[in-house]
Amino acid sequence: MRTDRCDSISFKALFRGAVADWLWLPRDLVLFTDSVSAYEHDVSDLVKVIEAAGAAVMVVGASAAFVVYAFSIWNPTKRAGSYAALRRNLGRSILLGLEILILADIIRTIVVTPTLTSVAVLGMIVLVRVVLSFTLEVEIDGSWPWSRWRRSEDTS
Repeated sequence: MRTDRCDSISFKALFRGAVADWLWLPRDLVLFTDSVSAYEHDVSDLVKVIEAAGAAVMVVGASAAFVVYAFSIWNPTKRAGSYAALRRNLGRSILLGLEILILADIIRTIVVTPTLTSVAVLGMIVLVRVVLSFTLEVEIDGSWPWSRWRRSEDTS
């Protein structure tokens, strides 16, 4: 069984050398890893970028919400609704950031590690974030998303 492993290693070395010759590069410069692990590494890097984008959306959105709140406090005509606007803008930025983080979790689970455990963990994470999203939406709008039509009929 050792010979099979040695033959596959020598084949890999031969393949690397052939690729290096084909690209007219020194053989030492061409370092190939297993294509699956390289793919997983690239996807993992992509997921990290998406997660950073989700966090950045929340930080920038919260900062912008507080800046708008600070300016609206100084304006006497907008002061009355400034706190409600702050809560609404802050909630919207958190909701958008959570949606981006859910996207990163889905990509990580489906593409990188599709095991039963990782799918179950993804399901729990998505469930918690969906419940959090619904509660934030109730905080922003003052009613459940499925009962908006009742509120719109009451106002008309």
